[in-house]
Amino acid sequence: QAIIYLALIKTDEKGTELAAAMDPTESPRTETDEHGKFVFVNVPPGRYAVIFYTVTSAFLLNIPDKEEPILLTVEPGKTTDLGELSYDDLPTLKE
Repeated sequence: QAIIYLALIKTDEKGTELAAAMDPTESPRTETDEHGKFVFVNVPPGRYAVIFYTVTSAFLLNIPDKEEPILLTVEPGKTTDLGELSYDDLPTLKE
């Protein structure tokens, strides 16, 4: 049962994506169920990165088996399905 946030992508005046900004008190948040599934509801439109959160750290999740972050665009009235996100290793699972 992990905590997952959506971090709003910040851009410059030209629209170039600069960084993902997550605020634990305001960013969209959900938890995975016992099978690792999660759903966000009522997310404001925008461009987001997916963040795996622990009490001591936050990790930008990459597309499985790639070095590219999971970035998504939320549009009003639409559902985005990320499919199955399967990882062999996450930073918090290392001993």
